[in-house]
Amino acid sequence: MDLVADENSSKILEYTKDRLSKLGLKVKIAAKIKAKEFNLAFINAPCFYEEHKIKDPYKTYKNAFVQHFITEPNDHAIKVIFINLVIKYEIIKKEFFLLNM
Repeated sequence: MDLVADENSSKILEYTKDRLSKLGLKVKIAAKIKAKEFNLAFINAPCFYEEHKIKDPYKTYKNAFVQHFITEPNDHAIKVIFINLVIKYEIIKKEFFLLNM
């Protein structure tokens, strides 16, 4: 999900989608957070929202697993972002499984 919507954000999301797809994941770019699904949300750094005096879109969700990221990810960062998302899922579901990436 793109919460930045600037000239570079669509390229960043396409790159992220491509890299996650190469890990064997089914990925689509959505317009909103989907309950009970894994969600990645691209946002600006908190200081951006403070400087522009606009509401920071970062928030937690009860029925959705969301990992926010604020910088253009490289291959390693994409794996870390995904692993963090899986950890959030495990904590909420009180389940644990090993992820071999």
